[in-house]
Amino acid sequence: MMKRKYYFLIIMLLSVVYFTGTQPPEIADRIMVHAIGIDVEEEGYRVTMQTFTPESSGSETSIDPSQPNVSIVSDSGRTVGEAIRICFNRLGGNIFIGQNQILLFGRSVDLSQKEDLFGYFLSSSETFLNVDCASAENTAEEILRTPITGNAITSDKYPEMIRSASDNGRCVEVSFTELLDRINSHEKTLVLPTFSLSQQTSSDSEGGESSGGEEKSDKLEERRLKISSGAVYADGKFRAEISAEQMGIYGMICGSGENVHTEISGGGRKYSETYRISSRAVTASSEGEEIVFCISARAIPLDSQMFEAISDRTGSETAAKREIEKKAAAFAEAMCAEFTPEIFGADYFLMRHYPQVYRQHADDPEELYRHVRIAVEIE
Repeated sequence: MMKRKYYFLIIMLLSVVYFTGTQPPEIADRIMVHAIGIDVEEEGYRVTMQTFTPESSGSETSIDPSQPNVSIVSDSGRTVGEAIRICFNRLGGNIFIGQNQILLFGRSVDLSQKEDLFGYFLSSSETFLNVDCASAENTAEEILRTPITGNAITSDKYPEMIRSASDNGRCVEVSFTELLDRINSHEKTLVLPTFSLSQQTSSDSEGGESSGGEEKSDKLEERRLKISSGAVYADGKFRAEISAEQMGIYGMICGSGENVHTEISGGGRKYSETYRISSRAVTASSEGEEIVFCISARAIPLDSQMFEAISDRTGSETAAKREIEKKAAAFAEAMCAEFTPEIFGADYFLMRHYPQVYRQHADDPEELYRHVRIAVEIE
């Protein structure tokens, strides 16, 4: 009887040790990776991680206000995966990458190197594949180390800035899965929003004039983070920049954007308007040797302008829509001439409307794209 009790006690103790040892760590005990930047070096890649320390319980608000809750770690490796593992070793503890908010690529990164760049993210079960992707004007490390009030800009601000700019028709949102989809296409063309830093000086005048007749002012230089433009990639490499307004137009043509912004002049004044794309349709037609894909979008004004008469408001809306249509047509023509219509998703249009033609030119789509034109109509 005593022997049975002894065995039962041992089994219970072993069970307790086993189950307590296999419990996942609490969120408060984890180091949460919230932003990852990738840059190119001579012998591989440099990865910069922005993390929230366990003391902050995974929040941007520190429990101890005297201690920063955001930390930055950087290291290099032959591949991105190797650099990430080295960063993990330096951080120590329980690290969770599934909370990552953004992937930021330095300007010199070649996105076509899929295995070295994305192998780790695709093989890790913790990776959040719908993370936002963006480009840095110079290096990703420079952006992630941007100081603000003695700390770093927390990572959730990056997707918030992208969403806000997109809502204003001045940006395009690109997820990791969308980036992979475009990199797997023939031309490897895509557009990413670009984060940049601007130097601004603020001055506060104090006391008017001094006894010596000189005006005193304190000037403070501050680095401001902003989405300045869009980065155009072709064959996985950075090729050109487009303006914030053109990013909104790009999103409207591709179907990834919901708003578009433009500036118009009329009635002796100049003003800007933002329109929501309530519907979008793609129609295909043949004109001689050309295949024309017409993007028809219905736009609804979001901005409220003050007018003395209904006719003035109607005239303003008509002028704005014609201006958007004119700019979109010119932008599509210029982009197709410099790159290919594939940058607007022409490969999907062809697969849907002309699948047989697309299959016939699968080995040489460049010849096919020479006969494809993108047209835009705004209703």
